[in-house]
Amino acid sequence: MPIVRTLSAVLLGFAVPGMAQNAGAEPLTASKAFREASAAVGARLAEGDVAGANASLSALQPASPGEKYMAGSLALEVASRRGDMRAQRAAVKAMLASGAAPAQQTGYLRYLAGYFSAQIGEGTEAAAHLQAARQLGYDTPPANLLLADLEMRRHRPAEALAMLDAAIARQTAAGMKVPVAWFERGTSMAYTLKNWPLVASYSARRLAAPSTPADWRSAIVNYISGAAPQGEAQLDLYRLQYATDAMASERDFQAYAALALAQGYASEARMAIEAGRSKGTLLTSDAAINPLFAKASVKAKTNLAEMQKLSGKSASAASAAAASAAGDRLLSGGQYGEAVGYYRAALAKAGVDRDRVSARLGIALARSGDLAGAQSAFALVTGPWRDVAAFWSSWATNRSAASPTAPSGN
Repeated sequence: MPIVRTLSAVLLGFAVPGMAQNAGAEPLTASKAFREASAAVGARLAEGDVAGANASLSALQPASPGEKYMAGSLALEVASRRGDMRAQRAAVKAMLASGAAPAQQTGYLRYLAGYFSAQIGEGTEAAAHLQAARQLGYDTPPANLLLADLEMRRHRPAEALAMLDAAIARQTAAGMKVPVAWFERGTSMAYTLKNWPLVASYSARRLAAPSTPADWRSAIVNYISGAAPQGEAQLDLYRLQYATDAMASERDFQAYAALALAQGYASEARMAIEAGRSKGTLLTSDAAINPLFAKASVKAKTNLAEMQKLSGKSASAASAAAASAAGDRLLSGGQYGEAVGYYRAALAKAGVDRDRVSARLGIALARSGDLAGAQSAFALVTGPWRDVAAFWSSWATNRSAASPTAPSGN
C-alpha cells in the first residue's frame, strides 16, 4: 500500500513544498523539538530499526495541526514497515483528524482508511470511508471493487453490482483492459440476484476474452440451470456449447440430442449422438441413448429430404413464418449460408419475430464465417433472445481475434 507522502519530506524541514498543499495554503511548520524527535524516528528507520522507530514515535508530542498531520504520516510509514494494518488505519485517521491534510489528498486518505478498516474486518466503517472517498472525487476501480466486496458481505448484491459496474466503467474509460475476474465476480453477484439477463451479460463479457472449453461449459450450463430458457433458445446454447468443444459429459450430449429431437431437428440429434460416440463420451451400448438414436435416425431421413428441397429458394418463401422455419431447418443441418438467405427473407416480411430471427441470423452468419455481419445481427436483438445473442456474440469476438482477416458480407 503506497504511503501518502515520503518520509524524506518530513525530515527535510517542515515548511515543505513537497507536502502538496493547496494553492494559497499555509506551509506546514513544526517546532524544533518536534523536528528533532522526527529526525530520531527517521534515523532508526534508515538503520532498519523498525522497532526502535516505533518506540520513538511516542516522543513526537505533536501540538499544532501540521505537527499532528506529520506525526500521523510518520506513524503510517512505521506501521507500514511493521505490516500492522490496525496501526496503519489509526495513523491515517490521525492525519484526517489533524485538520492539516491537503484537500487533494483527503479523498485518497479516506480510501486508505476504508482499505485498512476492511482488512481488519471493520466493514461498516470501511464502507463509510470509501463512500466518503467517492464523494470527494476518489472514484477509482480499486475503491469501487472494495466497496462491491463489502456490499456482498452485507448481503446487498444489487449495491455490489452497482459498484462493480462503476469500476468496470472507470477501467474502460481509462483505456485499460478489464480483468476477467471482474466479470466472473459480476456473474456470481448476478446469479445471487437470480437476474439472468445480467448473468448472461457478465458471462458473455468474460467469455469474450480467451476462454477454454471448460470456461464455456461452466458459463452455459450454469446459465441454463438458473434461467431455464425456452426450448429453441436453450437449443442455441447447446449448439454454442458444441461449437466451443465444451460438451464434456454423457449428460451434455444426451440433453443436446434429446432437445434437438423434441424441437423437430432429428438429423441434428443424430449428429450430436454420433459426435458423443466419436469422442468416447457416449457408448454404443448405452441403454438410455440407443432408443434416442434409433428414433432420430428414422426421422433424420425426412429432415434431410426437406433441406434438399429448400436449397436456393429463399426468395420464394410465402411468409415470415415459412422463411424462418426454413432457416431453422437449414441451420440445424449445418447449411449456414442457405439459412442466412431465409432469415433475411423472413426479416423483410410482415409479422416476423424479429428478435428470434435476428439471433438466428447472427448464429448462421457467425458459423458461415461472416463474423462482422453476425455482430451486426446480434446487436439488433432485444428481449429474451438477447441472452442467446450475447453468448454467441462472445464466440464471434473470439473467432475474430483468432482470425482477424475473417470474411465479411454474405
